Amino acid sequence: MFRAFDFASPDQHAPMWFANTVPQQALFMMNSPFFVEQARALAAKGADLSPAERVKLLYQTAFARQPTEGELKLGVQFVQSDAALPVAAVSGPAWRYGYGHFDEKSQRVTAFAPLPHFAGSAWQGGKTVPDAKLFYCLLTPQGGHTGRDQAHAVIRRWTAPRDGTLTIGGTLAHGSANGDGVRGRIVSSRSGELASLTLQNKSAQTQLDGVEVKSGDTIDFVVDCRSSDTSDSFTWTVNLKMKNIPDSVAGGQDTLEWDSQKDFAGPDTRPRAAPLTPWERYAQILLETNEFVFVD
Repeated sequence: MFRAFDFASPDQHAPMWFANTVPQQALFMMNSPFFVEQARALAAKGADLSPAERVKLLYQTAFARQPTEGELKLGVQFVQSDAALPVAAVSGPAWRYGYGHFDEKSQRVTAFAPLPHFAGSAWQGGKTVPDAKLFYCLLTPQGGHTGRDQAHAVIRRWTAPRDGTLTIGGTLAHGSANGDGVRGRIVSSRSGELASLTLQNKSAQTQLDGVEVKSGDTIDFVVDCRSSDTSDSFTWTVNLKMKNIPDSVAGGQDTLEWDSQKDFAGPDTRPRAAPLTPWERYAQILLETNEFVFVD
């Protein structure tokens, strides 16, 4: 514990107070429910004050001093630029695994239901495959198998955590000469069908650029059996990149990325708290400093 929090050695002379924090310390306090609770409590102070006066109050409460001119300017800049960022309307896993139907008329997925059973390496209809209701419907990190009819297409669903522009890449493959192959679609809840591929015993790249999404929109990767589900195992790994995300502190650019194979996971049972507001994030930053953590 002492090493993780950079405890000073009593065998060495320490004539000054270092301002840095070690990675273990910062990561612990970023993810600690206790520190999050304290950050919310600190940020609740001075809600009716101007941003500059509120920064001064937080400094006085946390450090028993007033901020320097530079600290005051950075504090106000942080909360104002952070507040201008789009706020995520959704929380939780980016990916969901289910089945449903693609409506040709509306060009959208009109029914989506989650696959109910996680078998450790696959989402499927039940403990055994084929399942009495969902047949061979299943999704794995690499791909899966279609259902028996058009109402049971397997769907790997991604949900946008914020506004942005996507680049979507990947490779869809069907590896059997039997049956009539599979049909893969990329479907946006906002824009409808973006791409469609029909493959039998071959593979093809799926590449899309400039796909606009808003927070909460979904992108569905839909695979159906066409007229028969014989030998309809497939592989389809996809990669999504969201570019031109403003960095609230540095003013630069960032890129968010999702990988369907690396991100594949079972049920998410972690408790989730409400996202921190810009003022709560700023308060948490103050509580992560050595000036607050260490007391002479």
